[in-house]
Amino acid sequence: MVDRLKTEAEALAVALDVGAINVSDVIAWADAVIDTEEHPHWSICEVATVGTKYPPDVANALREVPGEADIGEVQRWLRATLLVSSCRNGALRTSGALASAMTCVD
Repeated sequence: MVDRLKTEAEALAVALDVGAINVSDVIAWADAVIDTEEHPHWSICEVATVGTKYPPDVANALREVPGEADIGEVQRWLRATLLVSSCRNGALRTSGALASAMTCVD
């Protein structure tokens, strides 16, 4: 069964891997989940405390969120995030970045 939080966590992990978002975006997501979930999983609480960790370590922490991700939804979210990111700050300047990101979610 596909899990919404796992799907969101995987999308955030891939976006972090390719530089479309930063650690503060991930922490904001985890804080919002904690605020809305009655009993958030420990892995989300862990993600909320990663403020000074290296981004690949944060991506690994996101991948600890249990469940099954909807890979199609991860890809759709990632495409939208990459487009917004590239328009906002020019961080992703090539179509190769999108192709690279898509291979991360096979």
